[in-house]
Amino acid sequence: ILDSKGDPLFNHDPRLTESEAPPPMLAPGDSVVWRPPDDNLEAYDAWLNAILKSRRPAIVFIDELSSIGKTTGSSYVPGYARLLKQGRALKQCVITLTQEAAYIPRQALGQLDHLVRMRLLDEYDAKKLDRLTHGTDKVRREPLRPHGLWYKRLARGDAAQEFPDWRSFLE
Repeated sequence: ILDSKGDPLFNHDPRLTESEAPPPMLAPGDSVVWRPPDDNLEAYDAWLNAILKSRRPAIVFIDELSSIGKTTGSSYVPGYARLLKQGRALKQCVITLTQEAAYIPRQALGQLDHLVRMRLLDEYDAKKLDRLTHGTDKVRREPLRPHGLWYKRLARGDAAQEFPDWRSFLE
């Protein structure tokens, strides 16, 4: 888990590692929460590349995509795109959270198998994600409930499903 924003959820987690340098690779079955003091793109790139080079199954959770890049899609660390593209064959799954669809790496949307789309304020972001979720950007489709979400498994081409909240989604 990359906790780049210092989420209080992890404050007392025994797996929490606060360091500038990426944590060492783990034994199978172990987990770590890495909380770097600063957004150091070189350290993020080294960490993502080390995960890929380990060639071991992994679930990588990136709490906030904007931490591993700057203001353009091409400014993100190359290790992120490599892990998305090559890690899948090595059973390396990347779960990425972001609050926008603009100015992110093309691979963040292009390599998706699963998409969870919540309520969006920005018209551009809504249209971009509606194309993936519903196949059209003609009619904006926000979840009906305030904390609702849309889910679509893109790899199979299933129709999007709406859930009233995260609890019902995880059931």
